[in-house]
Amino acid sequence: MLEGKREFVAGLFHDEQFGAIVMFGLGGIFTEAIGDVVFCLAPLDDNEARKMIDELHAQKLLGAFRGENAPDKDALIKTLVGLSQIGMEIPDIKEIDINPLLVDAKGKVTAVDALVVLGKTTDKKIFPLPVDPKNIGKLFYPKSIAFVGASAKIGKWGNMLFTNVAAGKYQGKIYLVNPQGGDIAGKEVFKICDRHS
Repeated sequence: MLEGKREFVAGLFHDEQFGAIVMFGLGGIFTEAIGDVVFCLAPLDDNEARKMIDELHAQKLLGAFRGENAPDKDALIKTLVGLSQIGMEIPDIKEIDINPLLVDAKGKVTAVDALVVLGKTTDKKIFPLPVDPKNIGKLFYPKSIAFVGASAKIGKWGNMLFTNVAAGKYQGKIYLVNPQGGDIAGKEVFKICDRHS
């Protein structure tokens, strides 16, 4: 009963870490075949919904195409904002999948098929906060470095790692460790000791 050459998909789902997420992309069989899909955290306003649409790779399908008018972008925006609102206000809806959003020759957008999954959404899980960079700063800005397995042979990892750090004008202390001892590039090499202190 409806005809149109272009199909899009829009949807909503809940992620246990991020909460409500709105989705937009190419619809019909192309949803899985091509995977041109954009995701955005709810809530969305009109500008964010427009940005979602503009991020789709298949931009040619969002303009005039093969003698047909461009899709009604305002209708697409209202759809995405509406999904966002549902995701924020109706916790009994876990998921919505509108596929396809069919575009006719005049650019009219029609939701041809939709799936709504009911069920209590799980509360967002509380994940530990990321580690403060100050607490791991010593990993990135060490005051000293020990190269265990240092080597004088060019091309070996034990040589390349040391020489790259030294050539990078590292300002901290460098300790070279090798069972043979001796020196490498004028730096003392410490032997591995079997005794426990």
